[in-house]
Amino acid sequence: MFPSASQPPALSHIPGRTYTRIPQRIYKSTSRAPPPPARQSPCRCIEFHRAGESQPGMSLKELLGRSGYSLMYGAREAVFNKSGLVQVKLRVLWPGYDHVDWVRRIELQTAYGPMTRGQLAQAVASHLVKYFEEFQNQPIQPKDARWRLSPQVLDRLAVASVWNVCEDTWMAEFLLE
Repeated sequence: MFPSASQPPALSHIPGRTYTRIPQRIYKSTSRAPPPPARQSPCRCIEFHRAGESQPGMSLKELLGRSGYSLMYGAREAVFNKSGLVQVKLRVLWPGYDHVDWVRRIELQTAYGPMTRGQLAQAVASHLVKYFEEFQNQPIQPKDARWRLSPQVLDRLAVASVWNVCEDTWMAEFLLE
């Protein structure tokens, strides 16, 4: 699946679970710098599935818990192996927090080799927890009050996928159970 940069990958209904997609606005680069060198192959959407389920979505509790890795389908797959990328930028544009420009780097090489799907999912989950900790006391735009950052929201979050929005910038699709 190669989603367009203007929208996250499509999701269907997940039997037994009800999720709402977090409506992040899509990042658009304002850089005047020349684009990075061409990649060896296109960057595809990377989904995070529980083993045995066809639709993406793993809770932060699962991803950060001891058994998260074993619950994920394809957790040991090296997802950036042939991309030519060394690192990516993860950008979070949470609704109601338009004043926050938050981006973190994720190194794609580990001491044991290329980053795996499971390691990427855990890195995204870990960064989202840090985002919540840093900004949960910031003011939110009233129209987006339902998306206020709180421990209760964090406990109900899942990560469905990451996708390349431009250059080396990636965004994650977050779901609220």
